[in-house]
Amino acid sequence: MAGALKTALNRVAIAIVLAALGGLGWLILRSDQYVIDAKEEEWRALHQSLHYHAKHKSITASDAAIYVSEEGMRQAVNLINGTKIIYKESVRSSDYLEIEIKYFDPSFKSGFPSGKIRISANSPSKKIRIDLEGEATLIFSDFSRHKDGRTIAKFSVRILRLKPDLGWSIFRISVRGFASDLIARGIAVSYAEKLQVAIPLPEVKFDIERTMLPKVPVREPKDANWIDLELKLSGPQERFGVSYSYPRFIDGGLWLSATERAEGQAELPKFERGSPPASQLDTEIAEARKSLAAVARPVVPQGAHFLLWVNGRAFESGIGRIAALPPNQRTVAIRSKAVSGHLAETKWFNKILGKGGTVVDLYGVNAIKGSLLVSSIAAQWSENGLKFQGQVQASGNATIKLHVDPLVGGGASTVVQMDLETANIDASGSAQLSSVAIGQRRLWAAFPTIECRPAVLTARTDGKLKFDWGWTKVLSVGAKISLPGLAGFVQPVPLLTDRPFVVRGRIDGRKAVPINGTDFQALPAWEVAEFALIPGQASMTRDGIAVSGQFAARTRRIESTEQEQQRTMEADKEEEDLKRAFAEQYRTPECPGQMEIAVLLGNTEFGTNNDFIKLAKNAWNDLTKGPGGKNEAVRIMKAANDAASAAGEALDDTAKRAIAEAEGLANRTFGPNSEAARIARQLAQSIFPQPAPSASLPMPSPPLPPWIPPPPRPPLTPIFDVRRPRLPRF
Repeated sequence: MAGALKTALNRVAIAIVLAALGGLGWLILRSDQYVIDAKEEEWRALHQSLHYHAKHKSITASDAAIYVSEEGMRQAVNLINGTKIIYKESVRSSDYLEIEIKYFDPSFKSGFPSGKIRISANSPSKKIRIDLEGEATLIFSDFSRHKDGRTIAKFSVRILRLKPDLGWSIFRISVRGFASDLIARGIAVSYAEKLQVAIPLPEVKFDIERTMLPKVPVREPKDANWIDLELKLSGPQERFGVSYSYPRFIDGGLWLSATERAEGQAELPKFERGSPPASQLDTEIAEARKSLAAVARPVVPQGAHFLLWVNGRAFESGIGRIAALPPNQRTVAIRSKAVSGHLAETKWFNKILGKGGTVVDLYGVNAIKGSLLVSSIAAQWSENGLKFQGQVQASGNATIKLHVDPLVGGGASTVVQMDLETANIDASGSAQLSSVAIGQRRLWAAFPTIECRPAVLTARTDGKLKFDWGWTKVLSVGAKISLPGLAGFVQPVPLLTDRPFVVRGRIDGRKAVPINGTDFQALPAWEVAEFALIPGQASMTRDGIAVSGQFAARTRRIESTEQEQQRTMEADKEEEDLKRAFAEQYRTPECPGQMEIAVLLGNTEFGTNNDFIKLAKNAWNDLTKGPGGKNEAVRIMKAANDAASAAGEALDDTAKRAIAEAEGLANRTFGPNSEAARIARQLAQSIFPQPAPSASLPMPSPPLPPWIPPPPRPPLTPIFDVRRPRLPRF
C-alpha cells in the first residue's frame, strides 16, 4: 500500500513538473520575441555605401574624408548607456512608460556595427520593471549642423532582436502581459530607436582678418625719424565647407567621404534597396564587402581614433577662391598711425639769404593711405606641401608739408599730395601643414612662407613746387619705399583646435531634452558631455594630407546657469588666448633687411633780385609787427641793399616803387634815424642817386597806427609748371 502511494505521488510530482515546464514554454512563446533579419539591415547599409562608391571608388580621390575608429565610436556610444526615453505627452500622467538603455556595445569587426543591447522598461503606475536583452546595430540617420556651425553625423539604434529577461517574474501574469505588450506592440523597440548617437566632425576654418603694426625708419638717426604703419586685412571667418556621403564601414570603423561645397551639407540621394531574394543576400553581402575592402584610402596609424583627410586639390581650389573674393576682403589697407622726426631735410646756401634748409614732414599722423591688393593667386599641391604664386598691386598717397627756411620771417611752407606709382609685385611661396602643441593644448595649423624678393616702390609729386611768394622753387619731392620682401605679410594660421564640443543632456536645470522631430524626451545619465578631437601626427603625400588624432569624451554635472555662462566665456577667452599664444610662438621670420621709406628732394632754386625785393616788401608788415621785427627788417633790407649794389641788374618799376615804399615805411615805423631807415635810404640812393625817391615819388603819408596790418595772403597751395623738368633718379 505504501509502495503504491509512493508511486502515485511520484507520478503526480512528475506531472506537475511537466505541466510547469510546459507552462513555462508557453509563457516564453506568449512573451514573444522581436526579431528582424540582420542580413537585410547589413545589405542596406552596404549598398548605401556602394551607392556613393559607384561614383567615387577611392577615398583618397575625395575632396575630404573622415575616419572614426571603433574605439572612437565606442566613446560616443557609451554616452547613451543609462539614458532614459520617455514619451513626453505622458509625463504628467501617473501612467507612463520609461525605457532605459542599460548597455549597448557594438563591434565593427564584421564590417557591420552590431552588438548586444540590454534595456529596462519601467511602469511606475503598474509597479513593474522588466529587463529586455537582444542585439542592435547603428544605422546612419542624417547630418545636422550644430548652432556653432559644426557638422554632426547622427546614428540611430536599430533593434535586430529583443526578448524579455523575466527570470522568476515569468510566473507573474502582470509581468508576462507587460512584457508581451512591449514586444508585440513594438513599444520597447519604438522607444529605444528614438535614441541617437551624435558624432561631431572636425571642421577646418580660419580667420581672414590680420593686423600688422610695423615701425618704418625714414632717415638717420632711425630711432628719431620713423613712421608707425598699420596694415590691416579685414574679412569674415572662412570655413572649408563640405558635403558628406553615406558612411562606409571598413577598417574596423567608419569612413565618411566628402565633396567640397561652400553651402555645406547637401541632401543625400534616397536609396531604394529593392527586394532581393533571401537566397541572394549572402552572395550580395559578400560581394559588397569585397568591393568596399578594395577602396583606396589613406593609411590609418595604429591607435588613432580619427583621421582627417584633405585632398591637395581642395587646397588648390581654396587658394584660387581668394581671387574671387570681393576686393575689400583681399586688400591690405595701409595707413600711418604715428610719426617722429622729419621725412627729409637738406641744407643749402644762397648769396642773398645765406644758409638755410628745406624740410619735408607728414601733414598729420594719418597722412599716409595706401593698399596692397591681391590681384591674382594660384596654387599647386605636391608631396612637399602647397606652392602658390600670385601678384600684389600696391597703390597709395601721402599728404606732405614742404618747408623752406629761413626765407622771410618763419620761412615758407606748402602742402602737396605725393602719389605712389602703382606697382605690381610678384609673390610666390609655399605652405606646410602640421600639428603643434601650445602648453597643454594641441592644434593643426598652416605655416605659409613667401620668398624674399626685394621690391622698390616710388612716389613723387607732379612738376615743380612753387611757393606763394613766387621766389623759391623746389624742383621735386619724391619717395623711395624699399621692401626687403613680403614674408612678414603672411603668418601661420590655426585650422583645427582641440576645443571641446559641448552637448547638454539637460535643460532648465534637470529637465529631459526633447528628441528632435519626435514626441519623446531623453534623460541621459550625465548632464553635460564634452567631445574633443585632439590633432596628432600629420603626413603628406602627392594626393593630400592626413591628420590623425585622438577622440576624447567626458561628462560632468551642470552647475548654475551663471556658472555655465561663465564657463562658456572662459572657453571663448581660452580659445583667443590659444590663438594669441600661437601667433607669438610661431611667427614667420622677416626677410633680411628692413622696410624703409626715403624721401628725396630736388634742388632748391631762388629767383632774381627783383623777385627777392618784391618778396621783402610783401613780408614787411609781418616782420615789423612781431617781436624782434626791427632786427629782422634790418637784416632783409641790408640783404636787399647789398644785392642791389653788387648785382648791377636793372630794377623794374615795381621794384623801384617797393624800395621807395620801404623807405617811407621804415621812416614811419622805426623813425628817420633808425638803422632800418638808414639802410633803406642807402638802397634808394644806390638806385636813384638824384633825387631821393621819397622826394620824387607821389606817395601819400597819412597818419599810421603803431602797427601796420598785414595785407591778405593767398592760401598755401602748390603751383605746377606747365613744363615738366627732368626729375632726379631715385
